[in-house]
Amino acid sequence: AVVPIVNWLIESTGWRGAFRVMGVIVLMIGLPVAMVMRHRPEQYGLLPDGDSSPEPTELTESTSDNRDQLNTSEAQEFTPLEALRTTTFWFFALSVSVRVGVTTAIAINSFPLVNAMGGTAGQASLLFLMQGVLSAPGRLFLSWVGDSINKRHIMAVSLAIMCVCLLFMAQVTTLSQLYIVWIPYTIVWGGLTSVPHSLRADLFGRRNFASIQGAMAPIQLPFNLVAPIFVAWVFEQTGSFQIPLTLFSVLTFISMVMILLARPVNRPTTLQSS
Repeated sequence: AVVPIVNWLIESTGWRGAFRVMGVIVLMIGLPVAMVMRHRPEQYGLLPDGDSSPEPTELTESTSDNRDQLNTSEAQEFTPLEALRTTTFWFFALSVSVRVGVTTAIAINSFPLVNAMGGTAGQASLLFLMQGVLSAPGRLFLSWVGDSINKRHIMAVSLAIMCVCLLFMAQVTTLSQLYIVWIPYTIVWGGLTSVPHSLRADLFGRRNFASIQGAMAPIQLPFNLVAPIFVAWVFEQTGSFQIPLTLFSVLTFISMVMILLARPVNRPTTLQSS
């Protein structure tokens, strides 16, 4: 939602002036807020629904696929190394990494995408405004639904919708068509930015939540690095975004398959006893 404002600042004061303003805002608002944030929900007196004790309880035995529907307090607490030894971690990490790489590349190249259709920078910034506004329902609704429906299935359906949107996006020729396709794309994008975090906690527990997320970072980095450059390079060579968007649709489908394969697993008995 801030992108149109930033775009106006850049056009009014230049990119250096816009960056100075944003830097001051971060110092005046971002840092003070970060200093008062607490580490865990329990420090706010908040517990998972139905819990009466702040201490998480371990799940001693479960082979059901519905284990990822349990509250995080009931999930097994994996260490980062234990998580890395599971195929579930790798399917989950690759699925999320592919999706993040695709959406990052599209976001970075959205300005040249609009310009290729004869649009202006202001019209391109409208895409970011739509993404900020329309992704909110996806974040809230899909996260809420995830308390009752298998989160992996929610992600799979969202990725399937994104896959179709990318196929249509590869064929659009006008800005109005792009805006229409952008609506469902941003709604499911919103859900796919929030649901994976709670799913990761369901799969591996909350105790080492940040460390396991950190273990995923080196996997995400190559996708985030290569995907945007690849899109820009193909556009420079062909003058079209059709090839990368079609390829991204295929990759999103693969991401959907991988999240379905990221089934919940139990910690090995020897590790639990030790």
